[in-house]
Parts: sequence; C-alpha cells; structure tokens
Amino acid sequence: MPESWGGLVALLGLVTPGLVYRARRERRHPARRETAFRETAGIALASLVLTGASLVVVGALAEVVPWLPDVGRWLTEPSYGGEHYRQVAVFVLLVVGLACGLAVGADQVEAATAHRRASRPGGQDDTPTSTRQRLTGIHAMRRATTTEVPAGARTWLWVALDDGTHLKGLHRGSDAGETDGAPEILLGHPLRWAAPAAAGAPLVWTELPGVWDSVVVPRGRAQFVVVEYLDADGNAVHPTGPEGTPRG
Repeated sequence: MPESWGGLVALLGLVTPGLVYRARRERRHPARRETAFRETAGIALASLVLTGASLVVVGALAEVVPWLPDVGRWLTEPSYGGEHYRQVAVFVLLVVGLACGLAVGADQVEAATAHRRASRPGGQDDTPTSTRQRLTGIHAMRRATTTEVPAGARTWLWVALDDGTHLKGLHRGSDAGETDGAPEILLGHPLRWAAPAAAGAPLVWTELPGVWDSVVVPRGRAQFVVVEYLDADGNAVHPTGPEGTPRG
C-alpha cells in the first residue's frame, strides 16, 4: 500500500487508464460477468500496457520540450522531483491523460473491428455461433426484464426447461454466467409448474404451495422464455415505442 500522498496519487494515476478501458468495454458488453480476480487482472494489465505506451511517448517528448522534466536527472537525483515539482506534475498529467486517451482509442478500434466482422456477407463474424447466440439471448433477456418493462407493470416469465418441464412465476432477477454466458433466472411466488407433456397435448399447470417462495432456474437449463407484463389488477400491459404507440 502507498505510504505517502504522492504514492497514492501515483497508484491512482497508474490504474486510471485500465479503469477507463474497462468502463468503455462494459458499456458495449453489459451482460458479461467475470470473477473479481479476472476483473482486477484485466484492469492491471490494461493499465500497464497503456501507461507504458504513454510513458514512451511523453518521455521522448520530454527530450525536446523545455517545460517537461529531465527524465535522466529525475531518475538519478533524489532532490530533482521536489525542486521541479511543477514540471513533474505536468509530466504525470500528460502520461495519465494520454494513457486514458489511448484507452478510449483502443476501445473504439475494438468496437469498429467487431462491427466490420458483423457486417460481413451473411452477418458472419469470428465469434463461434453458439457463443454469439447465447450473448444475443442474454442481451434480449436483460432488455425484456429492464428497459422494456412498462411503467407500473410487473414482469412474469414462462420458462421452458430442457427436460420438458415448464415454470411460471414473477421475475425476481436474472444474470449472465461467467463461463458459458447462459442466464440464471430467479422466479418468485406465486409459482406454477407443468410436467412434460406429449407432443400436441396441453400442459397441465399446478400451483406450487406458498412455502415455495422462489425457484432458481440454473444456467443453461432454459430452452425459451416467454415474457408477460401485468399491472396490479392482472391486466396485460404492452411496451410502447418512442411515440407512445404499442409495439408489435
């Protein structure tokens, strides 16, 4: 841990570019979830690369710009930093600012590359088909249970499992897996379930007892999810478009 204010500022300056890059990526991939270790390691690696590149550029600039510190003397003379603190401060700000700019630029290049891949004939990209389908499902699930929910409505889900079982209940939450990307779904009471039925046969729904407060649908078990929005009286509510007209 830093033992001085200068060390703390230096640490914050070092990790800031990685945080900027991470924040930009999360805006494009909001459904991705990672462990704390992987997230921290990603920030540290991005900060190291971006700050290193920025140091090379600003260090070379310091050789020809008089209002920047003499890097050689700064590294070899202990008193140089205190005697030329203004120049040192400008140097540090330039390094951090350029590194953050590189973070934004790197994210834009990555986004443009992904867009070009997705725009190839047939909409093909380099992402495996199964992974691409899972990510598409995750974003659709997040949208259907957050931004698409009409004001004053509650979200109800009908989930068909891979073994033919069906569940209905109040949506309490969902997230994305760290590995396979499949959503995990939490359904709340009142809950109903239906056993697998033969092809063409109607489903027989049974209400679960009140002691069943919630049911968790594990990642990868849901084959499809039907979303329904109901108001307090149980009437269907439909999402509206930008002009207030019903969608669909």
